Amino acid sequence: MPLYEEKNAADFETWPVVTTRPKGKTYGRAISILVNKLQCGPTTVDAYEDGSIDYGKVYDIPLFRDQLRSDWVMPSPKAGQVMGVVFFGDAKISDCEWLQTADSVFDKVIAVIRSLNPDMKNLLDLHGCDWEMRGKACRAKVFRGDTTPYKLNEVTGDEIPGDSVAILYRSREELILTHLFVYADGTCRIGPCGELFEITRLETLYQTGAIMNSAPPNSKIRLPGLGTFHPTEVFGDVSAHDRIAEIHDKLNILNGKPSVIITYVEAFWEYQDNPTPEGKDRLRRAYEAMPEHYREMDARRKAVRAILYGA
Repeated sequence: MPLYEEKNAADFETWPVVTTRPKGKTYGRAISILVNKLQCGPTTVDAYEDGSIDYGKVYDIPLFRDQLRSDWVMPSPKAGQVMGVVFFGDAKISDCEWLQTADSVFDKVIAVIRSLNPDMKNLLDLHGCDWEMRGKACRAKVFRGDTTPYKLNEVTGDEIPGDSVAILYRSREELILTHLFVYADGTCRIGPCGELFEITRLETLYQTGAIMNSAPPNSKIRLPGLGTFHPTEVFGDVSAHDRIAEIHDKLNILNGKPSVIITYVEAFWEYQDNPTPEGKDRLRRAYEAMPEHYREMDARRKAVRAILYGA
């Protein structure tokens, strides 16, 4: 199996996911799509066997069809728009060629649900509204928030939970913007169908240029199943060191260990309550263990840097 593999270059990129909310396990697939919010960019819509469709909040099939009539689905971003990817970077785009439409998004969602529930029985029905009043509060009728990608152990069939980050994979004369998955057993894969490899191989893949977190201006970038674009400026600004640190942090979380963010927040509040030299050292170690793109998102950054570095 190659390091990166596509089943069908014109089809949406999808991968298996599972949720335990609102009760019990429900299986589905994440489908990579483009959306238009403050920026255009790739995200996922998750379609489940019970007919529920999760994009920020949960819809049934008729309500999802209505959502597709709004402007949040962006099958064809225009030249000059900004393409933004969370914890990766953003850039204005040009020379775009796109493959999908709002109708094809809907068709793919229905096809995924039907593949999981061939008889289309016992499908979620929200009766025309995705929210309800609970007391004096307006709440979503169905809430998830715990969607987890997974793979199956080839020997036991057990589910092995995972997580992912955005990555660029070099393929001949283009770069493929896809997901790097990491699983709780310490294996990784590039894209949903690539070969599995040990997390220890990541540094070599970066050193050889097989994967990267930045693309030069005017490079051709492909979003699998969605189309291609060219950034008019440097696209992506996460270092290889920070991305590898982020992936190791996700692996720790998958195995029940505290994240670097939780460790850092706890060290910060401990120092606030008891500002000792030992506490300051713990805070420094916790802060410097976080990838830089985590630090940039931290509201405490200025205060912490004043404590640690006097600036």
